[in-house]
Amino acid sequence: MIVNLSVIFLILFFGFVFYNIPTLGLVNSSSNRKRYIRIICFILILQSGLRNVAVGEDTYTYYLAFNDISRTSWENVRTIFFDYFRYGIGKDPGFIVFQKFFQIFSNDFQVFLFFVAFLFFTAFGRFLYKNTSKISDLIIAFFMYSIMFYTFYSYTGIRQTIATAILLLGYEFLKKKRMILYFLVILLASFFHKSALIFILFYFLSYIKNAKILTWSVLLLFPILLFFSDTLSTYFIAATNSYSEYEATEKYRPITFIVLMLVLTFVGALNYDRIIKINPDARLYFIAFSIAIFFMAFVLQIHGYMRVVQYFSFFMVLFIPEILKSFERFSKKIKNEVTILTMIVLISLFLKANFTQEVRYGFFWEEMRLPNHYFVPD
Repeated sequence: MIVNLSVIFLILFFGFVFYNIPTLGLVNSSSNRKRYIRIICFILILQSGLRNVAVGEDTYTYYLAFNDISRTSWENVRTIFFDYFRYGIGKDPGFIVFQKFFQIFSNDFQVFLFFVAFLFFTAFGRFLYKNTSKISDLIIAFFMYSIMFYTFYSYTGIRQTIATAILLLGYEFLKKKRMILYFLVILLASFFHKSALIFILFYFLSYIKNAKILTWSVLLLFPILLFFSDTLSTYFIAATNSYSEYEATEKYRPITFIVLMLVLTFVGALNYDRIIKINPDARLYFIAFSIAIFFMAFVLQIHGYMRVVQYFSFFMVLFIPEILKSFERFSKKIKNEVTILTMIVLISLFLKANFTQEVRYGFFWEEMRLPNHYFVPD
């Protein structure tokens, strides 16, 4: 927790520095935003790349798989790749090929972690640069990442982290309605994690002009979806042959996250017209959150649906700054007070989650005990 609190402090510190740079009023200039993004992304790359293999739920599993691939011939890799498409054997074959190509240059798993972190945060930084206009928006975006998403993208989910990086790079194709390029991006991402195919739905829903209708509809339907979630989640598993291995347990019921998403979506919907007036592209954030809310109804039954929710809830890093800016219609003072209150609440939730779930971090040169699920009881 100390490491991540330090990262959060640096995000706020450098944000304060750049926000107060005396550049003849050009605080939000392109060059200043680029510098801030590069500094924070560099820090986040270090945080992710320097981690011990015992950090996160799955990093050690990826470490073992990486070593197995190093002992696998290219012929076997080719067989594994094509058997997936011919017989449906295995999963996400692109990741195996990706690892084998990487091992042409290095067989060091730590270097691999750095490379994955570089790919993700390069895409993330570009995503933020293209979709923000103010240093204050970037501060909130990086703050939100370090509060809500670091335990997954920085610590454990390597396959989906790579898939998300590819999808973030492809987001500009969605905005410009370049369908073929966008679908090719989705196809590439699906080789690393097949859940990326859900972004096909995002493309078609992006044609909805008034996303407020979709957002309110999903919010109003949520209690009904929740009531029938047992039946519907089973149906989706049967129809897609996905997530059947993820059973529902009390440990993986993200109640706080669900409540937070519902509150954010509700507040955003109330301020829809103001938000769209400030930023017309925010319509896509509403659509993304609507998809997230829909699938979130099934998370309490099948935790694997968080994989889908994760993609679309990630737009939180852009959506929350727009929601906060909508409060300027009252006054800048109120907007600032709401921003500070939001950050205090989120920091409180972060501290509570870290104390109750014991989110651990260690550097690769330190000794760490593997997570408990790697140990089979006698």
